Amino acid sequence: MKKLIYLHGLALCLLALVACNTDALTEMDDPKYMVTDETADIGMLFSNLEVTYTRRSALTALRIPAGYAKYYATHSLIMPGDRYQYDGQYFNEPWDLFSNEGKMVIHLLNVLERQNDPAMANNLAILKILKGAVFSWATDVYGDIPYSEAGTAYLDGVLLPPFDTQESIYKAILPLLDEACAQLDPSKSVWTKYDVIYKGNITRWKQFGYSLMLRMAMRMAAVDPATARPYAEKAIAQGVILDNADNFSIPCVDNQNSERNPVAYGMIYNDPEKYWKLGADFVDALKDNDPRAKVILGGRLKADKAVPNSGIMNTYWWDDTAWEYDLDRQQGYPHGQDVQVTTYELIQKDYTRPSRYLFDYTSPVVRLAAHEMYFCIAKANQLGWNTGGRTAEAMYNEGVRANMSFYSAFPGTEDITGDETDTYLALRPYSEANLLRELWIANYLDPFQAWFYLRQWGPDLTPNINGVSMPRRIPYASSEQTRNEPNYLSALSQMGMPADVTLVGQFTYRCWWDVRK
Repeated sequence: MKKLIYLHGLALCLLALVACNTDALTEMDDPKYMVTDETADIGMLFSNLEVTYTRRSALTALRIPAGYAKYYATHSLIMPGDRYQYDGQYFNEPWDLFSNEGKMVIHLLNVLERQNDPAMANNLAILKILKGAVFSWATDVYGDIPYSEAGTAYLDGVLLPPFDTQESIYKAILPLLDEACAQLDPSKSVWTKYDVIYKGNITRWKQFGYSLMLRMAMRMAAVDPATARPYAEKAIAQGVILDNADNFSIPCVDNQNSERNPVAYGMIYNDPEKYWKLGADFVDALKDNDPRAKVILGGRLKADKAVPNSGIMNTYWWDDTAWEYDLDRQQGYPHGQDVQVTTYELIQKDYTRPSRYLFDYTSPVVRLAAHEMYFCIAKANQLGWNTGGRTAEAMYNEGVRANMSFYSAFPGTEDITGDETDTYLALRPYSEANLLRELWIANYLDPFQAWFYLRQWGPDLTPNINGVSMPRRIPYASSEQTRNEPNYLSALSQMGMPADVTLVGQFTYRCWWDVRK
């Protein structure tokens, strides 16, 4: 039996026309007013899935893991990650994935699988890749999560899904990606006009699928190398993203708020000059002969500029002439300050802001970039795995080069020249310590991935000023304690947590692949 979705908007329009004359509503029984698998433009739902996944938690990333990675520091409670504190408003947001893009991808897959249309083979494969992207990110955030029965309330009546172990999720997603990449066929059609990421380019979708495979294989390399190695070697051999032109990113435009860069919109809306400053550790690292300093450091407010005690400072945000850009004078805010500071003038004039050109309304949102893949291949080579003749040193150098050129995608940024990159590589040649350092700096615009790699490989950043260790996971959404209690308690037990663990107490427990001491 077909599952029908009534067009409530049309019904409301009819109600406005006929007032209380319900006899006129009998026309709504006509199938032409109903959306079915055959009449729905599911390509639009695909576009929505791409956008929702790519923009997921972009602003939350600054508030939580960007603090863990020491990219940012603040005097405000709006950014609990810098002080390793808990705030339900921000920590619950990533869990919304299950009611949004998680459910969307599962339902779209169900529709195409039931249609069983050979012409939709590429679209089906792309959806499988996106399912892997959505749920691999979620399990890296939380550990054990609903997967095998997630999002099936409407399809199968599962209202309270169990939490699968992270190990089982990884071992389900990797073959799914393998199957999807093999299924992609450039000779067949695709949702080209709905594909806001790759415009129907099957080669790039295949690269993205294998890049996800490599990322996941390397993430589990320490805990299950026997499973990880063949997937990593296959992904490298088949081709991952090694050019910034192929990065998985979504364009943004200065139009409606939903089309603007979500981080830029959030920073402007929340008065960035008051709440966000670049962290001391990060600024010090960039000032150490790093050409990315001129791209990432956004300056200190000039001494002759008046600073209000409160209120929006958007005029200063856009005014380049209001800021001091002398590299020697840039200073990051100290990490882990557990106080509310109200002396806004000192904060603005003493500490460096992020570059407004990286957080412009039109800045793209990037979820997977070439530099990450180069560094993953370097690590695979260090493990002695087959990387097709690519050495760790060569991949390290190429990863640094890729990140230096990465910022050219952001309008208004100053290009980093090849000579500047060569000079930098001469100062910081390949070594294990430099590889980890570069991985940390390169992931600046993807704080969640930066946090994942810090947990997995390092480097070990300096301890916070308050002496608390970096959280190893984000606590489950507080609503799960009551809404899905039996499965929630089972998940706690699976991950080694006692039933009475607090949300703050969940910070210290590790997911399956997080075994580095």
